[in-house]
Amino acid sequence: MAAESRLESNLALETATRNSERIARVEAVLPTLATKEDIEKLRADLTWRIVIAMSILTAIFVGVVQLMLNGG
Repeated sequence: MAAESRLESNLALETATRNSERIARVEAVLPTLATKEDIEKLRADLTWRIVIAMSILTAIFVGVVQLMLNGG
C-alpha cells in the first residue's frame, strides 16, 4: 500500500510539473497572440482592401470593354 501511495504521489507530482511547464509556455506566448480587437481591425482593413481592389478591377474592365467597342 505504501508503495502504491508513493507511486501515485510521484505520478501526481510529475503531472503537476508537466502541466505547470505547459502553463508557463502558454503564458510566455500569450502577449504575442492577437486579441479580438486586432482581428476585427484586420477584418475591416481587409474588407476595404477587397472593395478598393474590386472597384479598380471593375474600372479597368469597363475601360477595356469601351475601347474594344469603340474600335480602340
